[in-house]
Amino acid sequence: DRRRIYFWEQLAAGFFVPAALDVHSVSARTTQSNYPEPFFSRMAGRTKRQLGDVFGLANFGVNLSELAPGGESALLHRHAV
Repeated sequence: DRRRIYFWEQLAAGFFVPAALDVHSVSARTTQSNYPEPFFSRMAGRTKRQLGDVFGLANFGVNLSELAPGGESALLHRHAV
């Protein structure tokens, strides 16, 4: 659809940021997890869409994670300050 292509061209050129969108119009991230086995296979049922990039967010990320039955979104972890 030409309207969808035009939307992405305008967005890439920085002309506007959408107020809303169909999340399935955002391509799923193709980069695989960098977890080593046996953890890598636990993430196999996960699809992520990086929505923050579409809305121009720079200070934090917003991702939509979709899980297949039995899939896991992330491993238990902590961040140090």
